[in-house]
Amino acid sequence: MADSLFSNFNYDDNSFEEVHLVYYSSDLIPLVTKSKNEFLGQIDNTRVGGMTNFADCFDYIEERMLKAQKESEFFIVFLTDGEETCNSEKALKMTF
Repeated sequence: MADSLFSNFNYDDNSFEEVHLVYYSSDLIPLVTKSKNEFLGQIDNTRVGGMTNFADCFDYIEERMLKAQKESEFFIVFLTDGEETCNSEKALKMTF
């Protein structure tokens, strides 16, 4: 299934630019890799569950963006299976 995410691309060297894959399963679980195979393995072999903490996820995204090189391309795909379950609406709004 994960390989279909990249079906239109030709990655002969099995490498990416740096990719940050972050899961949230009651805690933030980051993976930083330049390896297509490691990335695909993580997608295929990881199951997450538990709480959903948007504030932690967006804090991580902000941290990565601040560390990115100026004028570099930066893509974010944010997927969730639910709604914020760790913070009140007021606390979440203060995060932004």
